[in-house]
Amino acid sequence: MNIALPEGPGQDRIPDLLRAAAATIEEMETDGPIGVMDVLLHYDLEAGANRPHVTLYYYFPEEDEELL
Repeated sequence: MNIALPEGPGQDRIPDLLRAAAATIEEMETDGPIGVMDVLLHYDLEAGANRPHVTLYYYFPEEDEELL
């Protein structure tokens, strides 16, 4: 899953992006637990503008599986 802030002023704010990623994870967990395998921060340099993105790698654990 790729997460980014809306284009425009403030699109490069890392603290806001991390809060958005955390909110996304919490929202996903309303349907049950998820396992987060990796979180990757990267930048897309489009038309000379820095726009960071977070890529979230996750899975839905089996009912009896323990999460790390």
